[in-house]
Amino acid sequence: MNEALEHHRSHKPSMLQDVLARRPTEIEAICGAAVRRAEEHSIAVPVTRTILGLVRHIDWHLEVASPADMHRTIK
Repeated sequence: MNEALEHHRSHKPSMLQDVLARRPTEIEAICGAAVRRAEEHSIAVPVTRTILGLVRHIDWHLEVASPADMHRTIK
């Protein structure tokens, strides 16, 4: 286990890579779709909805913040 963790220590998830490169994330395809489906079936998904809201905020922030601001926020 420690060897696996050590090997992947510098791994960055694709969504983090998107944020660092100032690209829109794939949050709508991942969490947005799940939240919409849950709503159609009257299923509460509060954690997924919260993640969706937080990453939407990051996406919005990418549009309005300078690159230096984003790197300070993420680190």
